[in-house]
Amino acid sequence: MTRASDAEWRGSFRHLLRHLVGRHTGDWTLSELLGEHLLADSRQEQAMGLLDSEVGKRRLLTVEIPAIERYNEGRDPEFRIRLVRQGSNLVLCYRLMPTHNVYELETRLYSSYPIVPPETRVLTPLRHCPHLLEGQTLCLWRQGSSRQNSRWDPARYTCVFAVQAAWRWLACYEVWYDTGEWPLPEAR
Repeated sequence: MTRASDAEWRGSFRHLLRHLVGRHTGDWTLSELLGEHLLADSRQEQAMGLLDSEVGKRRLLTVEIPAIERYNEGRDPEFRIRLVRQGSNLVLCYRLMPTHNVYELETRLYSSYPIVPPETRVLTPLRHCPHLLEGQTLCLWRQGSSRQNSRWDPARYTCVFAVQAAWRWLACYEVWYDTGEWPLPEAR
């Protein structure tokens, strides 16, 4: 198997992002999403961020974007993931309906993602409960408050796994809201 040249890889990267941006974020252009300088031929490698290194952009192209595309396939447009750039971060914007309520959420992929786990926040107001952190951020990967105890594994999980974990968290929240008991024993 031969490795694609940098020019071929960048062309594929541009094509997939145009496809994703055109389908899911409407008004955003590729240059607005990534910034033209990120697609330029740069020999300076830094930490594995999705937008600031060749390794990160390769992961975005080969792992994250295909996972988002599979998730969105056949899904009602109201519940599809939209990808938005905010500064040096990528943000997944989406809605979930685990049982009878619809929630708006955002999952942030920081520039150090996937090494640092994504952070998911519910934009729909929630009643304070166990496992809800400051700013309505969901406690998905941490036992306690230490990143050293994180359950996030960048070799196994994608950003779509974070969306699925948020769905599970919201299903637990609805049970807790009705009963006062968080239903997952490992989270107590």
